[in-house]
Amino acid sequence: MKYSAILATAILALGTAASASTLSGDSVTREVTNNGSIIVPVTSFTVGAGVDFTDANINIDMNAGAMGDQLEITVAPGNYGGMYSTSGTTVLTFGDLDFTDGSSLIGFDVIDDGPLDFVASIVDGSTLALTFDEAPITGGTFALGTYVTDIVTAPVPLPAGGLLLLTGLGAFAVSRRKSAA
Repeated sequence: MKYSAILATAILALGTAASASTLSGDSVTREVTNNGSIIVPVTSFTVGAGVDFTDANINIDMNAGAMGDQLEITVAPGNYGGMYSTSGTTVLTFGDLDFTDGSSLIGFDVIDDGPLDFVASIVDGSTLALTFDEAPITGGTFALGTYVTDIVTAPVPLPAGGLLLLTGLGAFAVSRRKSAA
């Protein structure tokens, strides 16, 4: 019984989880629609340190937080009719989110949804949509949240895994011989 536990432990050790997913260096697209009509066409920008894109009074940081795994959108101080000065339902969509570890987007954990109470949805593994009803705002944080990605396991080269398995089986055989004698 204890030998099977040792063997199971050796097999489980073959894969390990990757670190936090970031968008550093990625080229991301952004589009804004209001009531189904495009009001800001698709725009591309590259993710780096600090604010990645500024749209008039709106600052977008796709690599925020200590781990670089957060999205933060802030609005400069002032009085505005809304984020995009429209009325009705606005959708801010970020596409082509290619995380550095190869993982896919599966969720978005909202930390602060600001004054507009946005709803985050995942369109596919590389697209995040923030939906909100436009309302007057005075500046500050509009959106802050953490990307939730699937777990990527690091591949282990077959020779290393095979050697580990053979070593475990050899140790198992030696211990059986000693217990039989």
